[in-house]
Amino acid sequence: PNPNQIYGVLIMGLSTFSVELTDWPGGGQVGIHGTNDPKTIGTDVSHGCVRLNNADILELSNDVHLGTPVFVQE
Repeated sequence: PNPNQIYGVLIMGLSTFSVELTDWPGGGQVGIHGTNDPKTIGTDVSHGCVRLNNADILELSNDVHLGTPVFVQE
């Protein structure tokens, strides 16, 4: 974990892929991650990922374990 990297302290790769964003390495895999740039949260700057404050992704990781169903809604 490195809070100074683009993915913040943690990234959770989800099993879903974006049908619109396919130019990412490995396809358009969707993830949830922290960020070293909190002003980007809620903006259209990622390739399908959901960005959270580092503290929030760490809290979420306490409840969302491998295999947990995750639903992302707009």
